[in-house]
Amino acid sequence: MDAFKQAEIERMRLGGNDGWRNFFENHDDTKMLGLSWDDATIAERYSGEVGEEWKERLSAKVEGREYGVPTSGSRTASPNPPGVKAKVDDKYFAKLGADNATRPEDVPPSQGGKYAGFGNTPMPAKNDSQGVPNFEELQKDPVAALTKGFGWFTSTVGKTAKTLNDDYIQPTAKQVTYFPC
Repeated sequence: MDAFKQAEIERMRLGGNDGWRNFFENHDDTKMLGLSWDDATIAERYSGEVGEEWKERLSAKVEGREYGVPTSGSRTASPNPPGVKAKVDDKYFAKLGADNATRPEDVPPSQGGKYAGFGNTPMPAKNDSQGVPNFEELQKDPVAALTKGFGWFTSTVGKTAKTLNDDYIQPTAKQVTYFPC
């Protein structure tokens, strides 16, 4: 333990796994996302806004200062105290709505079309380049046709294997009881 600096020891003492987990699970952002500690990835826990806020709050505790009051050379914490939301700029959102209303409806939003909500994006045009290559494609460009056929084959095998695993192997594996010798 003598290899740790005093500030690092204080950080471990004041922070700890229980404190961090409790902060994460009770934070408004993780509650809003429906994210639990067990479901979150390491990146979601430590690299997201909640993780950054925890680090800043812990640094403030270790340094004996109030959270949100920067010290020279440190990052500035959120200007809003916990629980205080930023004021919504109604003019900004009204402009976004007006701009959206002038966009074409038959074009996907990702290509400059009108956004109408989730599930309302027009279906993409059918792409004939998918599936098994036809005889004409084989005659024009045999390598491209074989590549296309191999892509279709691997995709089909992969989907079939996933279906087999999800529908048969995994449910059966959950029912099997293991008795050690």
